[in-house]
Amino acid sequence: MSASLHAQSLNSKPAPAPDAADGTEEFQDHEFRQQADKWHIRIKYPSIAGADDFNAIVRHDVDSMADGFRINVPQQAFTGFPDYEAYLEGSFTARTLKNGIVSVLFDYSEYTPGAVHPWGILASINYDTRTHRRLELSDLFRPGSSYLSRLSTLSIQWLEQDEYAEKEAIRQGAAPLEKNFTVFTLTDTDLSVHFQQYQVAPGAVPSEEVVIPLADLASLLRKQYLPAH
Repeated sequence: MSASLHAQSLNSKPAPAPDAADGTEEFQDHEFRQQADKWHIRIKYPSIAGADDFNAIVRHDVDSMADGFRINVPQQAFTGFPDYEAYLEGSFTARTLKNGIVSVLFDYSEYTPGAVHPWGILASINYDTRTHRRLELSDLFRPGSSYLSRLSTLSIQWLEQDEYAEKEAIRQGAAPLEKNFTVFTLTDTDLSVHFQQYQVAPGAVPSEEVVIPLADLASLLRKQYLPAH
């Protein structure tokens, strides 16, 4: 395993927008707000001037998250806990890579009256400005490559190093299945896999992030997604 592989807990702090002077896109901040008698939604999200396809994808995901929250809020919770309010709040971090990929991570906090504590939900958008399309994880790798096996092996190796690791949860949550690796972000040098709360550890543990150098995946990556120099 590469010595530069590391894991960390996710902090819900939006990163500053990239400086347009360094050749990256300049992000504009927006906030989706909605409120009713017993609940509210506040989601911060980015846009890029003139990038209509990217902006539409972002807004679709935000709208879908808000719709899901409104539909699933149990009305009986307000009867049993009249002094509490349900909420969905979200922040984001975003960056533009040298190769033109825009990578966004949404960090949501959701609460329903009666729950012991809020819970976190992660979501990501990776958008290739060269092809004007959203990237799924499989798009990064050569057809037929065993990328899921490689990502699973590296993730399990790191997560199991924790003193309080629950190996069975890790081996299930980081098994080589596409559904376990749907939330990911990119930098010029790394692929970050973001595991949901409860996915690889008890709920008291924050969401886990495993950062894998793209150089360690070079033999599996498509040419256009090799690490930038």
